[in-house]
Amino acid sequence: MSHSTKHRLLLLAAAVIAACGGGNSSPGVGGGDSDAGSPPSDAAGDGPGTDTSTSSGGLPPGDFYTLPADRTTTWQPGVTYNGGIPARTTIYKTLTPSGGDDTSSIQAALDTCPPEQVVMLGPGTFHVSGSGLAIKTSKITLRGSGPSSTIIAGTPSSAVVIIGTRFYKWGQQTDLVADVAKETDTLTLKSNPGLKVGEIVHVDETYDSSITYYNPDKQNGDFQGWGEGRKGPQADSRPIGQSMEIKSITGNTLTFTTKFHTAFRTAHAAHVARITDGQNVVQPVVWSGIEDLAVTGGGGGDGGGNIRLFAVAYCWGKHLESSLSNGASFAFDGAFRSEVRDSYLHTSADPNPGGGGYSLIFDRYTADSLAENNISWNFNKVSVMRSTGGGNVVAYNYFEDAYGSGYPTIPEVGMNGSHMAGSHYELFEGNQAFNFDSDSYWGSQMYYTVFRNHLTTLRRSIRPGTADGVKVKLTDEVNRRGIGLTIHQRWHNFVGNVIGYPDGYLQNPKIGFAYPAAFSPAPQGKTFQYEWLGGPFGSDGQFTPMWQLGYEGQTWPKTQDTEVQATTLRDANYDYGTKSVRWHGIGGTGAGAPASPKPLRPSLYLAGKPAFFGANPWPWVDGATGANPLPGILPARTRFDNGTPNDL
Repeated sequence: MSHSTKHRLLLLAAAVIAACGGGNSSPGVGGGDSDAGSPPSDAAGDGPGTDTSTSSGGLPPGDFYTLPADRTTTWQPGVTYNGGIPARTTIYKTLTPSGGDDTSSIQAALDTCPPEQVVMLGPGTFHVSGSGLAIKTSKITLRGSGPSSTIIAGTPSSAVVIIGTRFYKWGQQTDLVADVAKETDTLTLKSNPGLKVGEIVHVDETYDSSITYYNPDKQNGDFQGWGEGRKGPQADSRPIGQSMEIKSITGNTLTFTTKFHTAFRTAHAAHVARITDGQNVVQPVVWSGIEDLAVTGGGGGDGGGNIRLFAVAYCWGKHLESSLSNGASFAFDGAFRSEVRDSYLHTSADPNPGGGGYSLIFDRYTADSLAENNISWNFNKVSVMRSTGGGNVVAYNYFEDAYGSGYPTIPEVGMNGSHMAGSHYELFEGNQAFNFDSDSYWGSQMYYTVFRNHLTTLRRSIRPGTADGVKVKLTDEVNRRGIGLTIHQRWHNFVGNVIGYPDGYLQNPKIGFAYPAAFSPAPQGKTFQYEWLGGPFGSDGQFTPMWQLGYEGQTWPKTQDTEVQATTLRDANYDYGTKSVRWHGIGGTGAGAPASPKPLRPSLYLAGKPAFFGANPWPWVDGATGANPLPGILPARTRFDNGTPNDL
C-alpha cells in the first residue's frame, strides 16, 4: 500500500521540525469562561519532573541528527511539562476506612470538594462497589497516604476510579470548510454549534485505505478503529482523529492550544465532534488528579479496570500502585495533555487477550499525553494504543513479562502502540522492554518514533502469576525478537536504540532468578541473527533476530512484507548480536555509517535531564556509540529490581 500523494503534500505543507529537529488478538503477536489551558494558582512552575540545568549542550539545531519533516511532530506532553502538577496543601476532608462499603462517603467528598483542595484518604483499605468512584469536578485532588498505606479495593462492574464523563459520546459534529495541514493550529467550520474556549473536542476524518490498513478478516462491521464510526461500513469509520483544546474562537474559526499532528481533509469528511453524555454537551474535567494510593481489583473487562480518564484535560495519576485489574490498569480515553507518572502497574487478574489483561492504555484520539517513569509488569499486554491522536509520549518506563497464561513460551508484544487502527506520530523514548513490536490484528499504525530505548530480546520471568497465585514460567521459545513490526506497519522511525544486553544485565541478586540453560541470558551465541528477511522464524528454534520487520503473526507465513522494511527509518542503533552500530536511513542495508554522522539529541521532548534520574547518567541509552551503548540504568527498573517499586 502506498501513501497517497495528496496526503503527503498536506503533511509537508506546513511541517515544523520540532523536538526532533525543529479486543481479542493472537499471541505473540464565540468564547466561554473555561480556563482549561491555564495552570491553577498553585501549579509548580515549570514542573517538578525536570532539571533544566542539563541542556542539550547549546548546539544549534543544525548540529543534531534530525528526522524528515513528514516523520516528526511537536511532542510537549502531559501536565508536568505544561504548568506542573499542582502541589495542593488545603485538605477539604480526611476520610478513614469504615470497615464496610466506603463508596458513598468518598463520592460525597469528591462531589463537594472546592477547587484547589484535597480529599485525603488515611491509611487502610477502602472498599468501593458498584460503578466505583467518579471525579467529576475540576481542580481537585484525591490523595492517599502513600501507595503502600492507602488501598482502594474495588469489586465493581466497571473501573474503580475514573476522572471525567464515563463512556462519553460524540455529538454536534460540524464539517470543516477546508483542509487543515499538519503542524498548523487553526481551522474553520461551516457553522459554530456553540463551542467554548477551553472545550475539548475531537477532530477526525473517515477511513483512507492508502494510509490505514484494516484486517479484512476482522474489520467487517465492528472494531474499525476505536473512535467515531467504529461500527458499520468501513468507509464511514473514523480511525484517525485528535483530541484538541480550543484556545480562541472568532466566528466559525477555531484556534487550538496544540498543533495538528496529521492533516485532516474535507475529501474524507473531516469534522469537529463535541463531547456529550449522550444528550448534552459536557465541558471537560481539568486539572484534577489521583495521587499516593493503591487501587486494586477493578472489573468490567475492556472499558473497565482500575483507573480511567475520560475526555479530560490536564489530569493525572501520580505515585500510584495499580494491581489485579480485569480491564485497564491505567487508561486514557479521549484525553488531552494528561499523564500517569512514578507509578507501579502490575499483575493482571486475567493475563489473556481480550482487553481484560492490559496495563497502560491510550484510547480514542487521546493526544499530547504522557506516561513517564512507571513500571508495567506481569500483564498480557504491557501497553497498547488504540486509534490515538498523536503527540503522546511513553518515556523512561520499565516494561517486563507480558504473556498469555495459555502460551507462556511465546513472548507477547512488549512496549508497543498497536492493537487498533489509526494511531500516529507517537514517541517512545528511554524505556526498557523485552521487545518493541506491533500487531496488525485489527489494523495498522503509522509514523511512530522509537528513540534511545533498550530492547533486551528476553523476558525475565520474574515471579509471574495469575490472580489465584498460580505461577507461570515464561520461556521464550517461540518468536523471540528484539524489534519487530508486523505486516502493513508503515513509516516508523528507530533511532539510537540498543538491542540485546551485555553479560549479566538481566540478572539481579535480590531477585535471585536463574535462567534455564536453554534460555541463558548470555548475549552472545549462535542463535543470534541481525535481521529476519523471510524464511524460518525464531520460532523454529534456529535464531533470535535483532530485527524482524514485516512478519505476520497469525498464520506465520515465511514471506516478508517488504514494504514494512522499505518504509522504516533505522539509524544509529546498536545491537549486541553484531556488536556494532548500524545506519540504514529509510530502508537501506545498514552497511556503513554516514561520512559525518551528527550527534543525537539527548531527548525529543525534554529540555533537560529529568529530576528522577538524580545523579545517574542521562541519557542512559546511547545506541549511536559502540563503545558504551548503556552508560546508565533506568530508575524505574532500579526500583523494581530493589524490591521497592513505590519508593521514589
